[in-house]
Amino acid sequence: MTKKIYSLLAAVVVSTVCFSNNLLDEAVNSFNRSDYAVSGHYLEEYLSSGASIELDQERIDYMRLAIMENVDSFKYVTPALDFIGKYPKSMYLNSVLSFLGSAYHMNGDYEKAVQVFNMCNADRLDIDNANRKTLHHAVSYKYLDSLDNAVVLLNTLAYSDPRYDVHSDYYKGIVAYKQAKYDDAVEFFSYSKANNIYKIPSLLYLAEIALVCQDYDQATLCAEPVLNSRTDSATIWQAQRITATALFHKKEYAQSAAILAPYMSNVKQPDRSDRYYLGMDYYYLGQYSEAIGQLQYATLQNDAMSENAYLHIGLAALQLKDMNRAEIAFQLGSGIDLDAAVNEQLLYNYAMTLYETSFSPFSDAVTVFETFINKYPKSKNLDKASRSLIDVYENSTNYSNAIASIEKLNNPPKNVMHSKQLLYFRRGNMYYGSGDYKNAIKDYTSALALRQYDKELAEKAYLWRGETYFALGQYQEAKKDYQSAIDATVNIYGQDYMMSVYGHAYSAYKMRDFENARSEWKSML
Repeated sequence: MTKKIYSLLAAVVVSTVCFSNNLLDEAVNSFNRSDYAVSGHYLEEYLSSGASIELDQERIDYMRLAIMENVDSFKYVTPALDFIGKYPKSMYLNSVLSFLGSAYHMNGDYEKAVQVFNMCNADRLDIDNANRKTLHHAVSYKYLDSLDNAVVLLNTLAYSDPRYDVHSDYYKGIVAYKQAKYDDAVEFFSYSKANNIYKIPSLLYLAEIALVCQDYDQATLCAEPVLNSRTDSATIWQAQRITATALFHKKEYAQSAAILAPYMSNVKQPDRSDRYYLGMDYYYLGQYSEAIGQLQYATLQNDAMSENAYLHIGLAALQLKDMNRAEIAFQLGSGIDLDAAVNEQLLYNYAMTLYETSFSPFSDAVTVFETFINKYPKSKNLDKASRSLIDVYENSTNYSNAIASIEKLNNPPKNVMHSKQLLYFRRGNMYYGSGDYKNAIKDYTSALALRQYDKELAEKAYLWRGETYFALGQYQEAKKDYQSAIDATVNIYGQDYMMSVYGHAYSAYKMRDFENARSEWKSML
């Protein structure tokens, strides 16, 4: 009886061992066929069978790790690090490093991926794992902007296995795009778009390149299949952005706004350039409040986009009669000064806004007008700016400040020089009236030096310089100026002419030349 029991137990043990070995064999065979789900099932069955795994512990741990990597790579990192810690000299170490690098790559930790891949020898991997490692290594380099390393690996991949040509073309296209080698990028993406895996992202890159190269028809053409595809929302939104931007540049503002507005409501943080284009759409459509609402978000950096955004915020504010907002926008924009054409408009509008809103006859507008005239002497707005500046000058009683302002102009226009002549004359009259004859003579002389701008004013300057000399008792000098005034007379029946003749005669009288004095006085009767 006892022998029968032992025989039965032995048979059970042998049967169990055989069954367990069969499970392990099935797990290994399935693993070698890359049927990881089935292999994992058999392996767990084997481990549950109670079989001793001491001799196969390292191989089993590796198989479980490899199965996990192929089934759920996002959970792979910690078990892989545990395996490396447990078996630092494992025969499977190279494969585990390859899988670990791929796991970091899939998790978006590209820096760690590159570090691990650099410790892995691809020559000791099977061809499939070596190619996968090379692809993930190259793409990780791409995300780290180590583009030269990425290209080397992609070329190696394409050479070693033609099956990876499409992968290589797509990622080499991205590298070329990042390096602004757009012709090369277009060539690579033209190949990769033929593959269903890369068709939509390749078309999106082609649309973006066309937009950058200002081929707006091509941009909309490449973006259209993306818009009509069943791809993810983020890709659709990018295609909308490209299409709307291209339509803006084609001056199709209504269509652009119709696409860009819903796009803006979908993305969490719209780029400032998207705000800029939507704001410009609204501006050209005459929706000025909406334009300001979008353009204000485009002014967050000190660049050409902000400069132009400030210009159009100011112009929109003028349309809305919001002079304070316009003034502030023109002032802030004019301080950027990256685009000469835009800066010219900003300075001009800033000066004109100050001029139209200032309560002071000699306001900050003068300084801005000075800057504008000096900086843009050939501007189409030079005449308007000059006339406005002259208006400020001639309505000011601070003649000294006005003259000093004109002195700051490098090449003042003729109308400004005429104003300068008038200012010298007026200040001369002011000095004459206060009895400061020395400065009066000096200013009348300065006005006469500009006689070519206004001959009638020159006549008056001669007359009043003569009056000043007469008041000083310098009758000979007075007589000369009266004579110059007479010679320059335009209207011999005017009051100035009669004053010049009278003064000339009176000077002769004071010099005791009574005969000439009497003769001239008689001529006035």
